[in-house]
Amino acid sequence: MECPEAFTQATYVQVAREVRFDGRSLTLLDLAPSTICLAREPGATAGHLPTGLFLDHWYDQLEGASVRPVPAVLSLLDADRAPASDSQVLLSLPRIREAGLQYQIQLVEGEIPPTSGACVLFIGSAVAPVDAEGGCINPSG
Repeated sequence: MECPEAFTQATYVQVAREVRFDGRSLTLLDLAPSTICLAREPGATAGHLPTGLFLDHWYDQLEGASVRPVPAVLSLLDADRAPASDSQVLLSLPRIREAGLQYQIQLVEGEIPPTSGACVLFIGSAVAPVDAEGGCINPSG
């Protein structure tokens, strides 16, 4: 499947081994080489695209307005931190930094420690990560 071009038509999922947060920027380190996309149209399908192509789509679809925030949910899955936690964020200005991908972020709800282990970032307006009991979390309340 080819992933939808518009960010309003899919949820994008990025998986990383480590995350760093300095209060303004979030860096995903040891990022998986592909970004997963889940289409929202009827008969929804799943696919993936190289993360570099994801960044190209980001800048193309936002028509150069890379500072426009995109909603997301960051799920921290660090085995050393219990329980796993989810935070709602707004992402902007993605770029390759260090050995990972860095976003400028605004924290909407939740807490993000300065460093953490494994994480999953759900990017899109209709994200629904799974809670510890296996149910979907509705980020809109």
